[in-house]
Amino acid sequence: MTTGRLGQQAAPPNAAYAGQVVHFPDPVRAARHPRGVRVDAHGYPDFSPYARAAAEIAEPPEGFGVDELRLTDYVSANAALATAGHDLWDTIPPVATPHGWTWHHVRGTRRMELVPVEVKALLRHHGGIATAAVDHGKRGTRPLQD
Repeated sequence: MTTGRLGQQAAPPNAAYAGQVVHFPDPVRAARHPRGVRVDAHGYPDFSPYARAAAEIAEPPEGFGVDELRLTDYVSANAALATAGHDLWDTIPPVATPHGWTWHHVRGTRRMELVPVEVKALLRHHGGIATAAVDHGKRGTRPLQD
């Protein structure tokens, strides 16, 4: 499989699984998640059947890099669900991600899906981060402005 940033014409890491369902290799996760994860025709995993919650995130400010996007999107999604009163946030800070869960950027959109860590870990993948309109060559974050 070819990996790399999509802007450089590289195939997504799971292009070899395009149009297939990938099943969990270990018996514990296979028993918990027998449907596996569907990979679309372009090699992007669809975690939506496992999503416990979702949030639509605003477009990023101009000049944002990949790491800034990831960080602010996670915090924004957490805050949105906490503000909405979602039960996973009843005992944690509003900007924290609940234990055992992680956010997934849906390819080509600003939708974030909260999925189990053990499910997302099945497939190394490109998703919304790789397809987002941000500076993919820019890494790291900037200090907060006063």
